[in-house]
Amino acid sequence: MLDKLDISGSFIPSVGTSYFELELKAMELADAQENDIRRRFSRFVALYRLHRMRRRPLNNDDPATLSPPRTPIVLHDWTAKGVWCFEAASLRDHISAELSHVSYGFPKSLPPRNPLTNLPFTYGQLLSVRRQLCALGKTNSIIEGFYELNFKVGVYQSVYWKAIQLRAFERSYADERGDEFREKFREFFTELVYTLIKMDMRAQIDELFHWAVGRAVGMPYMQEWKGIYRQYQLTEILYKEDPCYGRMHASIQGEARILFTRKRELDELRQLKLETDSSGGEEDGEDDESLSDYEAYANLDAASAFDLGAAPS
Repeated sequence: MLDKLDISGSFIPSVGTSYFELELKAMELADAQENDIRRRFSRFVALYRLHRMRRRPLNNDDPATLSPPRTPIVLHDWTAKGVWCFEAASLRDHISAELSHVSYGFPKSLPPRNPLTNLPFTYGQLLSVRRQLCALGKTNSIIEGFYELNFKVGVYQSVYWKAIQLRAFERSYADERGDEFREKFREFFTELVYTLIKMDMRAQIDELFHWAVGRAVGMPYMQEWKGIYRQYQLTEILYKEDPCYGRMHASIQGEARILFTRKRELDELRQLKLETDSSGGEEDGEDDESLSDYEAYANLDAASAFDLGAAPS
């Protein structure tokens, strides 16, 4: 048919063309013209709907900044028949947090959701978000990695599970007053105490450091412990299946063993605990135990409390 269509799209019959061929070519031409009209009309309807949606914003302020977006990301919602407008940086951080979600220490990536409706973004909306972030120069490695995996949450979680755990740890590590940081830090001390301390002194030492995590984490001595705790968590996340894991774990225990024998710092910590108890201080909204429960700390000889053994070289 195409070789017998002129520029205007009309059919040019040749000598000897049968009636059946003429009818067939005429039907093909009519079908092509109808499809072209349908395509143009569908495009017109879509542009008209987009025009009406753009005139109907579904929100005025970004939910994170509570102010009109300065670098907006515009998303069309065909269900609500309107447009959502978000601040580029806040929407990027929101999606990154959803993908980096960790539940009880295990990566659990969540589908990125609209922060105002809590409904998952559609595939087209995610493509639009990524395209607009790239145009604004505000994309990040999380968004790009999610895009490379075709926005499949399960695949992203399985591929980037170590990175997800690492980001979650960094967030909790930066918040010393957060519940997650305190819980994990206390679990770290409990593990070390029951590994390195003599049985008759374990409960008292564990109680002392349990209190210090909530009330004295800013002390230089506790900040040294915080650095060892960071090494321990990074080793657990990045090198758990590495052949050198055992050697690295032993090195961390060796550093902890040295800190446990620092009698002067332990005395300062005990003294601060006793003063806080005597003044009726509270931790996390709960009453501390009475002073009599901690009288044993006053005469505690730090060096005699530990199975020191031979420190690793």
